[in-house]
Amino acid sequence: MSTVGNSSQDPVVQAPITNPGRPWIRTTYQLAGKIPATLETVDSKLKDVSKTVIYWVKDRFPDRLPQSAWDGESFRLEWPGQKVEAISIPEIGCWSFRLEHPDMPFDNRPAVPGRTWTTDIGLFRVGSDIQVGVRSHCASLPYSSSEGIAMTRPRVVLEFTQRHGLRDERTLSRQPWLLTNEDDVSRLFDLIISKERKLPVVVLSQPDCSRLHLPVSHYVLQPGDLANRCCGLAHVVQLPWELGYKWTELVGKQWSVYLGAVRTYQPGINLDNDHPSQHPATFAEKILAWKLPDDNRFGEAPFTDFLVQRLHEAGAFRRVNWGNVCFLPEARKKNAEVIRLRSAESGDWKQLYESEIAALNETIVELTKEAEEWADDGQRTAQERDQYKDSNRKLLFQIESLRLALSEKTGGRSESEIPIPDNYDDLTDWVSRHLTGRLELHSRAQRGLKSANYEEVGVVYKALLLLANQYRNQCLGREGAQAELSQVLGELSLRMDRSISQERAGEQGEEYFVRYPTSSSPRRFLEWHLRKGSNKDARYCLGIYFFWDDDTAQVIVGWLPSHLDNRMT
Repeated sequence: MSTVGNSSQDPVVQAPITNPGRPWIRTTYQLAGKIPATLETVDSKLKDVSKTVIYWVKDRFPDRLPQSAWDGESFRLEWPGQKVEAISIPEIGCWSFRLEHPDMPFDNRPAVPGRTWTTDIGLFRVGSDIQVGVRSHCASLPYSSSEGIAMTRPRVVLEFTQRHGLRDERTLSRQPWLLTNEDDVSRLFDLIISKERKLPVVVLSQPDCSRLHLPVSHYVLQPGDLANRCCGLAHVVQLPWELGYKWTELVGKQWSVYLGAVRTYQPGINLDNDHPSQHPATFAEKILAWKLPDDNRFGEAPFTDFLVQRLHEAGAFRRVNWGNVCFLPEARKKNAEVIRLRSAESGDWKQLYESEIAALNETIVELTKEAEEWADDGQRTAQERDQYKDSNRKLLFQIESLRLALSEKTGGRSESEIPIPDNYDDLTDWVSRHLTGRLELHSRAQRGLKSANYEEVGVVYKALLLLANQYRNQCLGREGAQAELSQVLGELSLRMDRSISQERAGEQGEEYFVRYPTSSSPRRFLEWHLRKGSNKDARYCLGIYFFWDDDTAQVIVGWLPSHLDNRMT
């Protein structure tokens, strides 16, 4: 006897469950600046700047924007997959805007399904200025195209620049800043070292065409084209040949840029503690031979693309101090607070508190997303860092092996034949050429060379060779190293001992400490020093201060060639 219908034993057929997955969120642009006004005009200026945003966004939606949008007031419009919203809080001079939309065709590229773009703009009145914040990010679902997310600058940034004079310590411009005199060079130096600067400064130096053996224009890159592409990403500066010497005099050779090279000075630069490689320079010869993967071009054009992309990435991943600027989630919270205070007597307290709690919850959600994005970026960066560190260790090991093999084969002549210059100008390059992997001159030591006047210049070079060879061998525990160290110390009439106790060093502030390997790293104590002479006159008294770094197996020289201050001096 058969049974019609499903029994409890029949398999249940279920529809497959489709999960779109967690989107990858990537910040693509960030900018913080200010627009100047006066105390009398700052409120009207705030409204004008907000209207510039409305003009920028008005053609992106199927319906007309409401009059409240043009009047600088709060509004909200939403279509499937698209949303635009602004919150205005006149009491505190705050205006916050958000645009959300799906990916759109751009620059001959079709739209990518599964991608959503969000642009936040915040304006805040502070005294006679308007603080401005602009940031964009893209959320890309796992099933979307494998094509990378493009770094793009919202067009409204150019509108802020051209219409309202947006500033980052200096007014942003689509034209390069051409230095014309020494006062301009001093102003560039002030811009470089300013703690308030948030954008990089890209300096183009004039080349010596006779050295390049190729026809090039006055600058290896096209200053106008680069400045136009970098507006809102960096300040672009032209440094003429005749002013290059003044620039080198101000910053020192290791921080300078010359002979057609291009250098990027990052925000927050610390000339005493940063490593020059953190503010990269690319020489003209390398630019002219530049080649990108999957690109048939050579030279200036692909290098310009590379530089602009690097500036985009650095700006997107940099931690930005937004000042008083409020983006939409925080603006909702502040708006709820203002409404509650405004309605202190007659308002519906329950509803007001519920609105404020809802705004706080939205802020928490936004901050959670932002934290997840930073965590993802941090994980990727840590993996890349570990790969580079591992590759660097292997290369240093190979260099050390080759150096030892060469020394054994030549009976040590390779080291003894290293030339000894008679000036301090060549010392930084000399260390890079001959002592890489064994001894490193800290940036502060390199800066100290500007005022070096110890007369026995050759002894300084030989002392560094001693640290890179005999002292380093002793630190590595190599056989016979201690005896060799004592012998060379005697030959050079040098004394090696501890520089100062850490307790007494603390009395001297930062004098006996450096940040290593970067300016954000913990302080490292300059524990040891080499000495020669007892005269207080710096011309006759040598002091080289250093410490041993186990991680890199090299000597780090933090100061030379004069003595540091102590209780006696």
